[in-house]
Amino acid sequence: MPKMRDIAEKTGLNISTVSRALRDAPDISPETVSLVKRAAMQMGYHLRASGRGSNTIGLIVPEVGSHYYSEMVETIERELKKRGYSMIVIIGGFDVGGILTAFDQMLKHDICGMIVNDCFVLNAKDDIQKHDRIAHSVVPLVLISENKVILPVDTISIANEMAVRHALDHLIELGHREIGYIGEYASDVRYLALTRYLKELGLPVREEYMKRGRERFELGGYLRAKELLKEQGEPRATAVLACYDQVALGALDAFAEEGVRVPEDISVIGFDNIILNDYLPIQLTSISNPTEQLSALAVKLLMDNIHEKETHVVQNVSLQPRLVVRGSTCPPHANMQRNQEDAAR
Repeated sequence: MPKMRDIAEKTGLNISTVSRALRDAPDISPETVSLVKRAAMQMGYHLRASGRGSNTIGLIVPEVGSHYYSEMVETIERELKKRGYSMIVIIGGFDVGGILTAFDQMLKHDICGMIVNDCFVLNAKDDIQKHDRIAHSVVPLVLISENKVILPVDTISIANEMAVRHALDHLIELGHREIGYIGEYASDVRYLALTRYLKELGLPVREEYMKRGRERFELGGYLRAKELLKEQGEPRATAVLACYDQVALGALDAFAEEGVRVPEDISVIGFDNIILNDYLPIQLTSISNPTEQLSALAVKLLMDNIHEKETHVVQNVSLQPRLVVRGSTCPPHANMQRNQEDAAR
């Protein structure tokens, strides 16, 4: 199926102009609109009325199995219902190709706007170009991004780098220096932020402390924690960051099975601050992401774009995380602290 960039190449216009012409933007001349639409029809481009008359919003998320994404979906649906809108959800997975496939599928529906949650790490020129294609959607769109990107579309990002720094600063203030990571390949953005900050601080990045795998949720945390305990040497890790709370819960189970006390023997921090944290035997220290605020803001920005196309000003917003300290972190055990000091000499 022809893409918007193909129309741009055929007409000699840039993608942004083509996108606005297909949406009948008032700042595009009638001649240009006619040129673009004629080329689109000749090429078999899926030309549609951009959802005019529709009250349906498309939402693309990586998955709905985690507390974080399920809460996001519920909040967005609730905010849309308040405004008289319905919602279509398509699961895009955790890679660029999956998100783009979901994006193309969504455009086949009669939607008047779209919210896309990307979760991939932009680490290649090709990925960035694909990301840019989403930003030139034929319908109004809000991008919820794991990456701090500046695109010609409303973008909301969580400051993941800052979140990891909050977690590490807390552990370092407690006296920890041997810090590990328990996670999954799908959440590499936090792993990369962790290793960058450890290096910046001059602290060791020990591969035997960094445990990642394909398994997700509690099972992934359980397996990675078992690997950590089995494979680490001396000095031993006195603290770990889990890529999100459900992974941390699995790690807590593994530590308990092996007789490793939390937080006395090892401190644990998670991300997302799920509601279960207040009801666990060991209450989990966690980074709280403003999921409800993010979801409500995404709907507001999209509504502004839909109803004020001519005057809408693109916004790029970065929301700040917050550290919630509970019972799963404390200063390293005195014996371990001595081991760390001996190893540093």
